[in-house]
Amino acid sequence: MKKTAIILGATGLTGSILLEKLLNDDRYKTIKLFSRKEIDGLPSKVKQFVGDILELDSFKKDFTADEVYCCIGTTAKKTPDKQLYKKIDFGIPVTAAKLAKANGIPAFLVISSLGANAKSSIFYSKTKGEMEQAVLSEKIEKTHILQPSIIGGDRQEKRIGEKIGLVLIKLLQPLFFGRLKKYRITEAEDIAQAMINLANSNSTKTIITSASINLLAKGKPTQKLNLMKKKFNKTSTIQNILRIVLGAFMLYAGIGHLTFLRTEFQAQVPTWITTDEVFMDFIVLASGVVEIIFGVLMIYGGRLKIKTGIVLAIFYILIFPGNINQYVNEIDSFGLNTDKQRLIRLAFQPVLIIWALWSTGALKYLISKKKNSNK
Repeated sequence: MKKTAIILGATGLTGSILLEKLLNDDRYKTIKLFSRKEIDGLPSKVKQFVGDILELDSFKKDFTADEVYCCIGTTAKKTPDKQLYKKIDFGIPVTAAKLAKANGIPAFLVISSLGANAKSSIFYSKTKGEMEQAVLSEKIEKTHILQPSIIGGDRQEKRIGEKIGLVLIKLLQPLFFGRLKKYRITEAEDIAQAMINLANSNSTKTIITSASINLLAKGKPTQKLNLMKKKFNKTSTIQNILRIVLGAFMLYAGIGHLTFLRTEFQAQVPTWITTDEVFMDFIVLASGVVEIIFGVLMIYGGRLKIKTGIVLAIFYILIFPGNINQYVNEIDSFGLNTDKQRLIRLAFQPVLIIWALWSTGALKYLISKKKNSNK
């Protein structure tokens, strides 16, 4: 039997994407929208109920469905009045949950936020945390609360500060692994798809963290992924030895960047990046610090091995132009004083990339992940 879904917040970034997906999903016969104003140009599959959603109780008779998707949310900039802010971010989702419970709707999905905590001293986090507690207290049969980090996507309104922040975070995201992974940008597209997948699954997981949303959007259970990582985190003795050797090499190179090899490394900075000696020196020092961090992480190993190996391989790719620059411009450095010697060093860079991936178990993990994604 085809289903009926309710969407609250269908004009927002995530809600609009969710609406489009449900319109194209044959499992849904009817989509009900509750909003302040009507959306033009929607097909007959959509039924719109227009009014003051701060008074959602007035829609009780029509608030019937198989699933409720609550994508309501505002910002301090759009709603500086804290009382009104709470009526929106707390009041609407909680009233919707009460109506869902009263009308026997078995599934309720709501977007909250990373860091939601009813005991927080931060108003935004506290409001989200209190909302979560109130929704859960209704004990709806199938409740899923999604906690994304910063939400990425094309917004209608212009948020210059947020756009700058998104660009900066995207640049730094390769370094966000382990406990930092939850701070990666969560795309609105992934949130919408994860909500639909959860609603149509047997999952009983209540709190969906930002790190899990991307996996759920692809239809991958998080428990299976964690087991996979544990499997590939086991490496042989020879892999561990070579990983530690590479880590020691990185420590040596990093210290060299900062001290006795500082001038030599400046010669490897491509001239198309800069010809300014001060900036060249800064690049050398910065890369030295990064290499020391890689060295420590490679020697330590632990559960971060796979992620360290992947990021280190990316680092080797990023600095490859420096080796190319040395060969093309015939720069004498590190005792590489002939074209043959420089060519051998150039060819050694792919070896370092494979070394980083293989010794940490990352290579086997990536190959397996690729195979699974093609199934």
